[in-house]
Amino acid sequence: MRTSQQLKKLCESILIIAVAGCSGSKSDESPTAPYQPVLVEPFKMTINQGNGQTVAVGTTVDTPPAVLIEDATGQFVTGVTVTFRVTAGDGFLNGNSSTTSVSTVSAYGSVPHVDWTLGPLPGWNTLTVTADKVRDTLTISAIATTPLPFMQSLTRITAGWDHTCGLTQDGTAYCWGSNSKGQIGNNGSKDSVFVTPTQVAGGLKFAELSAGNFHTCGVTVTDRAYCWGYNEWGQLGDGTQVDRFT
Repeated sequence: MRTSQQLKKLCESILIIAVAGCSGSKSDESPTAPYQPVLVEPFKMTINQGNGQTVAVGTTVDTPPAVLIEDATGQFVTGVTVTFRVTAGDGFLNGNSSTTSVSTVSAYGSVPHVDWTLGPLPGWNTLTVTADKVRDTLTISAIATTPLPFMQSLTRITAGWDHTCGLTQDGTAYCWGSNSKGQIGNNGSKDSVFVTPTQVAGGLKFAELSAGNFHTCGVTVTDRAYCWGYNEWGQLGDGTQVDRFT
């Protein structure tokens, strides 16, 4: 049977061994490396934003075209070089170049994008997008248009079935399209077509204008209502069922 003195020595020996073991394990430990996700190829590239815009010729699109690079499991890929190249429309990228390259970055929201200014002529503009380690090529498109100076002067536009009308700043009414029932309001012949804006006859100034299917109504700046066009069902409100061409 062990004496109390022997038990004391035994406990002291165990304590020394335990302390030595702990201090030794600490000196041998190395810092744990952060977890690094394993990217699985092949990578894929998709359009993130900026496709299918329409702006005036020679102007920069409102939304910069951007792409997203992901691996086969859907993880965002960093460090991939993406190249944007103008392939139609004679526009330019980031100020003055027809080709530019950018790299993917670490944050999901910061996908590769470019400022794209469309060419000087109306029509389709396209970008071809390629990337390292990505098999597919993407095409991003935009349409350059030439605004009509007159259309820019209209403050309101209303559309019917096959005709359209608008008001200028001073309240002058213009209509264009089909005049099959007199809905243009210029006293033109029946079934004629006006492919450019034509001033409504009468010299009135309108505050409001509304196009129906085949007739048009407006309220003048003096709060008087006028209607013209199709009237088979009395929609002009003049007490008849006669079409009015003005």
